[in-house]
Amino acid sequence: MSPTSPAHRSKAPSKAFVAAVLAMLLSLTGALMSAVLPTAAQAADNPGIIVSDLRLVKSSNTGQDDPDDTTITAGDVLRLSFTWDARNANAKSGDSFSIGLPEVFRNREFPLSQPLSVTYNGTQTTIGTCELDQQNITCTFNEQLDSLVDQGFSGLNGSGSALIVAEQPTESSTADINANGTVRTVEIPGGRIGEYTGFPYSPESLRKWASPLTATSTSLDWELNFGTPAIEEALAAGGNPITVDGQTVSTITFTDRLTPGQTYDTTLSNWTLDIGKSATSDTAVGTVTDAAGQDHDTSQGNFDLEVEINGDEATIRVTGPFAPNTNYSVYYSSFPTTDNQTIQAGVEYENNATLAGTTLESSYLVYYTRSFTIDVSMEAGFGGLNITKLLSGEAAPRVPEGTTFTVGIDYTLPGGATVDTYEGWTAPGEVNADRTGGTTTMEVTLGAITTYNGTFPAGTVLTLSEDPTTASTTPAGATWGTPVFTVGGETTTSLTVADQTSTAVTLRNTADEAETPVGSFSVAKAVEGGEDLTSKEFTFTFTCDDADTTTGTLTTTGNGTAVDADLALPEGTQCTITEDIDAAQEDGYTLTPPEPQTITITAGDQTATATFTNTYTPEETPEPTETPTETPEPTETPTETPEPTETPTETPEPSETPTETPEPTETPTETPEPSETPTETPEPSETPTETPKPSETPSEPATETPESTETPSEPATETPESTETPSEPATETPESTETPSEPATETPESTETPSEPAEPVATETPSASGPGGGAAGGSSQAPGTPGNNPTGSSPRSGTLARTGATIGIGLVALLGLGAGSALLIARRRG
Repeated sequence: MSPTSPAHRSKAPSKAFVAAVLAMLLSLTGALMSAVLPTAAQAADNPGIIVSDLRLVKSSNTGQDDPDDTTITAGDVLRLSFTWDARNANAKSGDSFSIGLPEVFRNREFPLSQPLSVTYNGTQTTIGTCELDQQNITCTFNEQLDSLVDQGFSGLNGSGSALIVAEQPTESSTADINANGTVRTVEIPGGRIGEYTGFPYSPESLRKWASPLTATSTSLDWELNFGTPAIEEALAAGGNPITVDGQTVSTITFTDRLTPGQTYDTTLSNWTLDIGKSATSDTAVGTVTDAAGQDHDTSQGNFDLEVEINGDEATIRVTGPFAPNTNYSVYYSSFPTTDNQTIQAGVEYENNATLAGTTLESSYLVYYTRSFTIDVSMEAGFGGLNITKLLSGEAAPRVPEGTTFTVGIDYTLPGGATVDTYEGWTAPGEVNADRTGGTTTMEVTLGAITTYNGTFPAGTVLTLSEDPTTASTTPAGATWGTPVFTVGGETTTSLTVADQTSTAVTLRNTADEAETPVGSFSVAKAVEGGEDLTSKEFTFTFTCDDADTTTGTLTTTGNGTAVDADLALPEGTQCTITEDIDAAQEDGYTLTPPEPQTITITAGDQTATATFTNTYTPEETPEPTETPTETPEPTETPTETPEPTETPTETPEPSETPTETPEPTETPTETPEPSETPTETPEPSETPTETPKPSETPSEPATETPESTETPSEPATETPESTETPSEPATETPESTETPSEPATETPESTETPSEPAEPVATETPSASGPGGGAAGGSSQAPGTPGNNPTGSSPRSGTLARTGATIGIGLVALLGLGAGSALLIARRRG
């Protein structure tokens, strides 16, 4: 079977089937769209609502109209005013009316929402909302309108206005505006919108300016403009002339200040210096440098911008070769200090600049108010007012957006008329007894233009007042200042109602920080246990918990007199005071320091006083016992005295017995004792008469001789060996006796002091007796040797004794003669 045979063909759908499917799809699409998008009844323009009387007038970013200025250029602000009338439209919830702008205009502020309110039976009621986008205004009614209509409300009509911007130039003298479905032709002031080319050169003096604000502005953009002719003249008058020739480098200094509610941008690269137009050029040079030191254009020379920020004040220094007849500008920003970092509607932000060293200064104030208003309509012969509410002061940024205040209105009808004179007019508020006027109120909103929802006969005099305590919100610690009303640029509290006109009124007030009662504290120092310390200075440090966390030091003396810290601290502030313990220490005392104290500040003359008591206990100092421990230092001097005795050790050096001589040389320190023996030796001098008797036994004279010497006599009698013992020094001295004259001379040479040689001279007496025999030497040496050392005998002494025994009796006589000679020598020297 062929693929193209009828058995394999599909039947084409019929036209009826296709139409049914399309209908179903369209139905589903419509259902889906209705589920997603609002129905026409929810936001449908009611063509019965008439929007008319559209007019344009030049204005400003803050809504200050200037009908006399008809020069419009791209970027200028204009006010579009209109009327709306729903009396014959049977308006209900969900109905709306709209205005569409042509391409040459746009709403100054968008998106923006504004309530549509009316006053009925003395109560202000919101019956709808107006929404603004870039080129449309749409006002939609809500259920409250239905409620009012059910209560008998009628005559729904009113007026409104919006600030718009000339977006692009046009040579057309009119603009077509869609007024709720009807195109209305509106005249443009001056017959055209010109292209913005700036202004021709005009010498600046010193001028501050700021960019316009919107509801969503997060910064305030400032300009400091100055021209060299005015600056040069002012500095010369102040005694600080500069040279302006385009070559000479000079510095110009400005002091810039911000009002509360804003703080400087501290990013220095955002501070820039621009060179503007000059007498020789209508073209601005542009940015040449910034405060971070980055040069952008050096074609006009090397310029520098230096900025020093200190809180709400900035010092601005501009350095460079300033050219004559030239304008310069410094651009910078500040930031709102609100919690959401967005400008506060109705708060006035101001900036002031002064040329240092002169009286030349300039200020500029900028604030934001809603750029759209919607009012009730006024019949012929009637008028009203609107009030713009502004705030300034340190506490202004803390006042919430939307805060309302109550304004009192006392009215007096013109020409003695009564409220009954005007048929169909309902007098607002409370009518006075003679019915010639009355009193009413209105609520104004911070940062908004509030229109009084009512009318007064033309010519009625209104007297305005404000009670700041009626504020819906008063921040803690804030106080309200005196309200100031301004009408037509003049400060006044009264105005006269004009026919079919809503007279503009500005109401300013201040929100200042409350003056918190302040006080101070004092510190007194008492001293116990140290009466002599009453004049001593004591130092204290303190830290307080106020907003500034105040700290400092305080000095007082110990005489108990309180010293005031001389501070202005908020009442209730607590300060912790601590003494400098290290500085309070005193030698000779143990200090019991006081604990830190915390006191609470009281306002007025009741100064809080903190008294600190230092207890000093005298120490039981061991210092006197420590002094004797230092006395060993003088004892070191006696220990050094043996050093000169070392020289006597040299005296035995001539002796041929170097090993034994050093031992007796240590005794010269005690030689002063034997110095007395020469005086005693004459006493045994009588023994020579007896010498012949002991010649038989020489040991006996040795024993007798010690008897004449007082101390060594006992060892001599105890053992004959003692006769050899005294011979030991004799053997030592004989070495020096070989040359008796030399030891006498060497002894004073070895002792550096002349008093000591005389003492060793006495030791020479046994040296003279040495040749005569050991016994005689022993009798003379024993007194001169303090220890007498009976155990040590000289070998030379033993040899002489043995020789005497061998020689025999014949030599005894010679020994006797020798002994006698020794005695004679001893006497002569004694």
